[in-house]
Amino acid sequence: MKPYAGELPNNALVRYLPGDILVSNIRPYLKKIWQADVAGGASPDVLVLRSNPQAIDAKFLFYSLRRKEFFDYIMQDVKGLKMPRGKKEHVMRYSVMVPSQETQQEIVNTVRDIEQKIVEAHHDLDKLSAKRSTLIREFLA
Repeated sequence: MKPYAGELPNNALVRYLPGDILVSNIRPYLKKIWQADVAGGASPDVLVLRSNPQAIDAKFLFYSLRRKEFFDYIMQDVKGLKMPRGKKEHVMRYSVMVPSQETQQEIVNTVRDIEQKIVEAHHDLDKLSAKRSTLIREFLA
């Protein structure tokens, strides 16, 4: 989920700050979640969540909430059929196990390392795919 670049009336915006977690409340089964790296304004259909840094690391909370279990939880209590919406009160009751700050940081570092390896693997696959295409063209020419 990226910040909306268009115009919205000021009274229709929910302010968010870097580190806040934005969760789309419309069709939560699409699992749209983003951790802001800039300040901005979001539609009221986006839940803006902010961690208490003394209790829980913002990145740890983000990783905890982007799990399938969180979105399954939201889907347990939605309203509407065509474009179901999660109920804010229900979402706010979701509980996250909060380990020590040290453990949170270890988990964040581990997930970041894994994500970096995935990015590198995709990059390597793209290079190999391009090389394969070149070899096929040369072989068939």
